[in-house]
Amino acid sequence: MNILSEELIGGSDLSLLERLKEANEKDFALLFATLSHVIDYDDVNFTFHGHPSVALIPPLLTYGKFQNELSGKELILSYVIGFEVQARLGEDLGNAQYQRGMHVTSTLGIFGAAASLTKAMKLNFEQFSNLIGMCVSFSSGVRKNFGTMTKPLHVGIMASNVMLFANLVRKGFTSNPEAFSEPMSYSDVSTGSHNSLLAIKKLGEVWESADFGIIVKKYPCCAYTHRSIDSVIKLINDNDIDVSSITKVIAKVNPKVPTVLIYPNANTPAEGKFSMQYCLSAAIIDKEVNLNTFTQDRVDRSEIRVLMSKVEMEGDEAQIGVNKEQSASVTIYTADNVYHEMTEFPLGHPKNPLSEIQMFEKVADIVNENITRDNKELLLSLPKFLQDKTSADLLNMFS
Repeated sequence: MNILSEELIGGSDLSLLERLKEANEKDFALLFATLSHVIDYDDVNFTFHGHPSVALIPPLLTYGKFQNELSGKELILSYVIGFEVQARLGEDLGNAQYQRGMHVTSTLGIFGAAASLTKAMKLNFEQFSNLIGMCVSFSSGVRKNFGTMTKPLHVGIMASNVMLFANLVRKGFTSNPEAFSEPMSYSDVSTGSHNSLLAIKKLGEVWESADFGIIVKKYPCCAYTHRSIDSVIKLINDNDIDVSSITKVIAKVNPKVPTVLIYPNANTPAEGKFSMQYCLSAAIIDKEVNLNTFTQDRVDRSEIRVLMSKVEMEGDEAQIGVNKEQSASVTIYTADNVYHEMTEFPLGHPKNPLSEIQMFEKVADIVNENITRDNKELLLSLPKFLQDKTSADLLNMFS
């Protein structure tokens, strides 16, 4: 934990990239995965009920860096296998775990990572069974820590753990191979009730990666704010609303959303990422939401504090009992008018994908000056030729 502790408390004179270069396998997985989740820009899949790629890519690239370089085709296949396992376990257990307050990206993401590493490392069935049994004992992370530094640490520890477990099972380390079976099944322990895991039986028949895929997040904050942010920005841009004239803003959302966005009076950038009040106020005032939105100076602005007090969330009765948010709407009240907008598919959703320009803007926002413009453009074009690259090629882009 020393390398991460030094980064978080500012005790190192080296840059993050330099620290990653000198890290051993365990620290690399820990730091890489934590950093991958810390700005909350990573993708989303709501069948899984979490962020799929951040649980899969750091362990795979860690293995590729320290043990055996992976080809692009091996990376893709290993990733897809983990993605499908995440989705099917998410369909069976994700909502129940999420409603109990668990951080599914880490609690179920660890099993997707285990499946990806099993393929990449060519583990046999006995080793895979032991790996899954170990993951059951270390499936952890609670939503109470959303909006704090601990949330991304969930993913870092998960990645570090699954790498350790995969290495151990190759050396003969054992666990109970019946961890998903009664009595004391994982589903019973983690959700409070037995689950027959019918969705997992769809593996190989239903392909989440092809049939739905992922939501590429437009904004670096909780995905449950995105539909509402899209609505607000459209209203502001279309109507040139005077901020000083706003008397009230109502965000109507899936009833589960207020249990996730738990900081109505956000006082830090991390809390702001889980505050509908802050995200919408920032979107109204700045007409955009990006990494600069989540700085202490922005959060402390007096006009933001005033507007936040006028933003309210309401549950949409039509979505009571619906696991996935179907739509969100925003109504802005001014002294003279009422403006209303509803969003079904947020920007970045497979049915409303980001444009090439929007994708470049996102990449530029994330990497800033850490990589060259050519490499930024290379990142955007990766899907076209990833199968011809290697894990080393990907890591070298940030060297």
